[in-house]
Amino acid sequence: LVSCSDLCLPCPRGTYQDERGSATCKRCRENHFTAAPGATGEKESYIFKRITFKGDDNCSWNAICTDFEDDIDEPRFECRCRPGFRGNGTYCSEYGRTLRFSSGLISFSIRDSAECYCADDFYTGERCEQLRIAPPFKVGKLIATIGTIVSIMIVVVVAVIFIIKRRATRV
Repeated sequence: LVSCSDLCLPCPRGTYQDERGSATCKRCRENHFTAAPGATGEKESYIFKRITFKGDDNCSWNAICTDFEDDIDEPRFECRCRPGFRGNGTYCSEYGRTLRFSSGLISFSIRDSAECYCADDFYTGERCEQLRIAPPFKVGKLIATIGTIVSIMIVVVVAVIFIIKRRATRV
């Protein structure tokens, strides 16, 4: 219960509330925590400890593995990526800040190495501001296409001029 607004909110992880209408949450015993917010009794808290690598987990080397012991002694563990890494705990990859802009994005790792991802293949550079030079085979295709179009247009213009002159001589 939040006293200033009379609004009941669940107690956060690591705390519980076993008294109805109370405005405070009780902390779990030392080395215990609750698996989820809203615990209603101390029986919902679990012992936790860090695992030193046992070989029976599938956590990433860039993750912290926490072992949970519960009432039925069933082994459980949780993998969480270390600070500076992102993922599901089994796979954790380094991340840092990302700058987005209209033509792409730049991703900086926490070691400040940068990777530029441009929105399309036509631009490159730190901010995707440079027009990428097309490889020679693309330039050749472009020149051939333009040459073909110009040739067709010349043939059409010559044909139109020929038809116009022919009509003019008939009259």
